[in-house]
Amino acid sequence: MSTTGFINESSEIMTYKGCFSYKDDNIYVIHIDDNVQAKIERVTLDIARIYFTNSQGRQIPVPTDIILRNLIDNQNEPIHNNSFYIVWITNYSLFRDGVEIFRLENQKQQAVKP
Repeated sequence: MSTTGFINESSEIMTYKGCFSYKDDNIYVIHIDDNVQAKIERVTLDIARIYFTNSQGRQIPVPTDIILRNLIDNQNEPIHNNSFYIVWITNYSLFRDGVEIFRLENQKQQAVKP
């Protein structure tokens, strides 16, 4: 599996930093700090998981100061097997100590074919 990612930048205006796709096996990496990375990995065509690794690339438990909020119903997502599980139809925000680190927004689009 290949990886891609960005360095987290604090900003008032959140711009797009790339796209995670449920259609391929790329793992999207978000550097939270020098010791923690969030990784988004496809599980099925409809489900992905967000998990966390340390600076050695080993999976760690979800840090206690991190929550994932479902923005459709404004509820925090539960942790299962040291991961958050997400679906493509919902928007999410990941918070650390109450500060938004990144947001996942569903991109509604249509492919036009001749």
